[in-house]
Amino acid sequence: MSKPKRRLVNQPGSAQSILMNEPNASSPGPAIMAEAPPLRFDEHEVIRVGRTRVTLDTLVAAFERGDTPEGIARNYDALSLGEVYQAIGYYLTHQAEVGTYLERREARRGAIQEQVESRHNPNGIRERLLARRRRTA
Repeated sequence: MSKPKRRLVNQPGSAQSILMNEPNASSPGPAIMAEAPPLRFDEHEVIRVGRTRVTLDTLVAAFERGDTPEGIARNYDALSLGEVYQAIGYYLTHQAEVGTYLERREARRGAIQEQVESRHNPNGIRERLLARRRRTA
């Protein structure tokens, strides 16, 4: 009879850990646990990093511009360096899915901008504001 192999199983909270063959087996190092990325959907279906308002869009754009994870963490001090690395790791592992998400977000942004501009024409706004100021002065 062969010993059961080590296997990966789901743990509560969607983390995973490697089970040892024996319940009290000692390991040569720390327990290895895969953690869920620090990403969440908000009420508007926007992916945010950690418990912050920083969007995945923002983080990916900074990374693609060439910002280092350390630089991103410095620029967005609400994020820890670990959260930045985890989010970038998720992006690198799931580029196709994140790319699709970012394209949908860009299309939605464009539609919202068109809708706002159709109601409030931005052309000539400076002139209209200056004219309004002159009338009230």
